[in-house]
Amino acid sequence: MSTYFEYSGHHFFGFGSLNKAVLMKKKNKEEVGEELRKALVHCMIRGKHLVINMDNTIPNFKRDYDTDKVPLSKMVLIPEELKKNHLDVVNDDENYDITGVSKGCYTFHKDFMIIFYTNAGDPDFDDSMIQMVLDSVPLIDTFERFYVDEGDNIPGYKEAKAAKEAQEKAAAEARM
Repeated sequence: MSTYFEYSGHHFFGFGSLNKAVLMKKKNKEEVGEELRKALVHCMIRGKHLVINMDNTIPNFKRDYDTDKVPLSKMVLIPEELKKNHLDVVNDDENYDITGVSKGCYTFHKDFMIIFYTNAGDPDFDDSMIQMVLDSVPLIDTFERFYVDEGDNIPGYKEAKAAKEAQEKAAAEARM
C-alpha cells in the first residue's frame, strides 16, 4: 500500500518518522504539528489525498497534535467544517491561488481527502496496538476503516518484495 501512495500523486506524509524524531528529541511536537499543517495546506488546494503514514508508531493525535493551529477534532477531520473554514489553517503568506500569483484566492479543492495509514505488518504490532492507534485519532468513529493484507494473495507481491529487499541489501553493502 505504501508504494501505491508514494507513486500515485498523493502526498505521503511520513508522520511515523517524525513521531520517532519527537521521541528521540530531534524535533518537538510543535515543529511536527507545523509540518502537518503545511502538508494539509499543500494538499487542500491541489485536491490531493493527504496520507498520514504512521508507519508502526502510535502517535497520540488527540493529546499532542489536536491544536489551535491544526484543530483536528473541531474542524480538520470534519469535512463540512473544513470546507467552510479551511482558511483558518492557511497562513497569510500561503493564501494564494494554485499558481501562487493571486493573493487572497486560496481555494479548497473538492477532491481533498485525509487518510490515516498504519503499517501493522510487523508481527509484534498486534490487535491491541491497532486499537491504540484507533484510540489516538480524533473522531475515528466517523471514519471508514479498511484492513489490507498485502501478503501472498497479491500476484507478484512476494517476488517484488524479495527484489526490493535484495536491492536494499546491495545498496547497504555498497555503502560499506
